[in-house]
Amino acid sequence: MLKFLWEGSRTILFSTNKQKADEITNIKIEDERLRNFRKLLNYNDKSIISESVSIINLHNRGQHSESEYRKDELSKKYKLRGLIICHMITTGDMSLVLDEIQEINENKNKIECFGWWIKNYNNISILISPSELDDIDSIHVKILEINRKLVKNYINIHLTGTVDECNNILKIIEKMKKNKIIKYSNLMHFINESGFLMSIKIQMDFDDV
Repeated sequence: MLKFLWEGSRTILFSTNKQKADEITNIKIEDERLRNFRKLLNYNDKSIISESVSIINLHNRGQHSESEYRKDELSKKYKLRGLIICHMITTGDMSLVLDEIQEINENKNKIECFGWWIKNYNNISILISPSELDDIDSIHVKILEINRKLVKNYINIHLTGTVDECNNILKIIEKMKKNKIIKYSNLMHFINESGFLMSIKIQMDFDDV
């Protein structure tokens, strides 16, 4: 799904070559909504989006070490804002932002909506690394902390790892409800193949809870 989302019309980004990090190259983005919204943004945010698209394409080709290197470089250059925008794009959560933006007429309000998402993203989505799976209590704490601050009626949880690791995080979350640690109305998950790894997105809904 992610691979399809970002293939299409051309834009510009920095090279993924470690030795020539500032070299300009071509990349393709299919998502017309992102392409049009990007035109409204300042230079830095445009660059962050372009570099993030390069990262997701590397990730989809299974070049995970290179994609992590590029993400680290982006974080150093653009700090927390850059990392959050990158995470919104690489996880596919940017589609949720664009869903809201397309309902807004004024460009100023579209940019304000984007700013709200950047400010609140860490209270909407959680990125779990495979190394955290051995510390279930820590995962519980992360999820419960967002649940207390709930700014949307859902929480997204993302993990990239092996099939077993993706299954493990899903089981951990399912057991949270079974053991009455948290109460959610619905649970959905989506798995995307990413080279020799898998990416899982789990959405916990809290409608009518």
